[in-house]
Amino acid sequence: MPLPESNDKWLIAHAEDLSKQAASGGYMTVSDFLDERQQGLLSHLDGRLSSCIWLYGGDEQCERKAAFFYPDYLEENRLEMAKEELCLISIRPADSRFISKELTHRDYLGSLMGLGIKREKIGDIRLTDEGAFVVVKAEIASFTCQEITSVGRIIVQAKTTALEAIPPAPGGVLSLISVSSLRLDALVSRGFNAGRTEAAKWINGGIVSKNGVITTSADKQAAIGDRITVRGRGRMVLVEDKGVSRSGRKQILIERFGK
Repeated sequence: MPLPESNDKWLIAHAEDLSKQAASGGYMTVSDFLDERQQGLLSHLDGRLSSCIWLYGGDEQCERKAAFFYPDYLEENRLEMAKEELCLISIRPADSRFISKELTHRDYLGSLMGLGIKREKIGDIRLTDEGAFVVVKAEIASFTCQEITSVGRIIVQAKTTALEAIPPAPGGVLSLISVSSLRLDALVSRGFNAGRTEAAKWINGGIVSKNGVITTSADKQAAIGDRITVRGRGRMVLVEDKGVSRSGRKQILIERFGK
């Protein structure tokens, strides 16, 4: 298996190639879906490529996004062009009367990948009371609708629908934390209910990222709006600075997602 560093180099080279194609051809090119870390890598290329770059996954709340490359004169048309590259699939149980357990994100993802579909062709999966909506690359939409007949032991029906029908992403849990500063280790410690030493170990171990970019500096400063992720433990967003307490500590409103 290639090392992560070699995968990163390939991703950057691939992005540069897609950008050159878009600039020279005068059309939009698009990558597969990217995770948060990969998005962070490509976001640093903005302004250094032959074309514009835009990260989008179906709506602005999507976690998994594809990178779209296009000449600047196509800026006004980028959303309409993106809709040709992505498809939204509605997957619902054929008969809800026979559902013995609630289907999870893992159930839907496992069934899709069980068809031989690669993870990078699948974007966000949004659960609803009736089933799930899945964003996929347009190239696999027809195959997916034809082939996915069950999720777990539940018989399902699938069809494409307008990308605008994607339901909103579920919100996180809001809480107020008190920190001495906006250092990364302080925020991770309070936001993920860990000791300062444990938080530092996570950061030094390379499992903490800020806005999609892995950082191993415990004293890295964060800002309101930043997204901090600890692999395997969830993520949080710094929502609002609520001021300073009487003891001089910063009061930060965060939104926690995941575990």
